[in-house]
Amino acid sequence: HGDSLLVAVFETQLTFGFGVCHSYTPELPRRTATRTRGHEVLEIDGRPADAVFAEMLGTSVDELRGKDLCSFSPMAVDMVTPDAGYTITLPRCLTESHGVRLAQSVEEGSSISVMRVNSNNVARSGGQAVLRALASGRVAKPAVVLAFADAARERMLGEQMVEDIAGLSRWTEGVPTVGILTSGEAGVCDDGVNRFGNGLVSTLVLGEELTPAAELWQENRQL
Repeated sequence: HGDSLLVAVFETQLTFGFGVCHSYTPELPRRTATRTRGHEVLEIDGRPADAVFAEMLGTSVDELRGKDLCSFSPMAVDMVTPDAGYTITLPRCLTESHGVRLAQSVEEGSSISVMRVNSNNVARSGGQAVLRALASGRVAKPAVVLAFADAARERMLGEQMVEDIAGLSRWTEGVPTVGILTSGEAGVCDDGVNRFGNGLVSTLVLGEELTPAAELWQENRQL
């Protein structure tokens, strides 16, 4: 059903950790989304957004018109909202209103920049997400790894997707790993904030050990 939402709630006494990573490097200068409408950026720095976005990519509006922007050039857009919220999203296409449609809604006044895929980081993105999950949850003995990667990464990375997948087992060799392609990823970032974005790799690692609180509970039961 197109108008439905699936929610799954899990409870566990095992150690677990979250990790998020990506393969992008931001480019300067940053710009300002001066007029927006939902997912559409209409003006950037007071000018038609399609023209400015084409300049940011070093091409022309005619070259971008009618194309999937992620397929045209492997990239993402990072956004900092006026209240200091931060996310990474993907550009979709140019619009008839001389705008640029993104995968997420854009708040007027947001600071934006183009982020290019860094080929040197591709093979390390999955592994870094797993490593951050191990560290955040203090998981010493991982039992299973769940990896969520944006389906757009497959189009953007092409043959490099093989390196991205192989990198998942860099720190958890022999541990069962499940990969899921998604159209948006959420996870706890390095600053401890749970964020939603696009074009990311988000991982959940479950450990074999009980959490300290669960161990204490088990000990109290045996008294």
